[in-house]
Amino acid sequence: MTQRDFEELRIRFAFSCGYCQIREEDVGSLLTVDHFEPQSRGGADDSENWVYCCFACNSFKGAFRGENDTALLHPLREDVRSHLREENGVLHGLTARGRHHLERLHLNRRPLVAQRREKIAIEELQNRLQRAIERYEAAEERIRRAEEEADKSNRS
Repeated sequence: MTQRDFEELRIRFAFSCGYCQIREEDVGSLLTVDHFEPQSRGGADDSENWVYCCFACNSFKGAFRGENDTALLHPLREDVRSHLREENGVLHGLTARGRHHLERLHLNRRPLVAQRREKIAIEELQNRLQRAIERYEAAEERIRRAEEEADKSNRS
């Protein structure tokens, strides 16, 4: 893999683990490259077979290659959300493959659940802040109009 291939892979996966979604900035370093179909089992060493992932997910996956209900979900080729559902930071398998994917990669490990919950809390705070800003701006507009009306009344 060339440096350019590596950089393109990072971009393709939005600088996040393809399996657990943890970001480089959360880990504090670059992530690793997983061969989705392990090379030891005949998988190609090319961009279609590479998954940018964190060390933990890469370790849990190892040289695993399941079939049918035990096959892992490819983060770019499959709609992972149709197999997994998140509730309060905890992932739940909706299908046999989703449950296996979840268990094999330990996607409910404590730090990941905490990170997902923190993300939910931050999004809620951002939404509350945005609503507060909108209310503040509306109040400022009402004050401006009231001041204009008062100025008109005082001039008359």
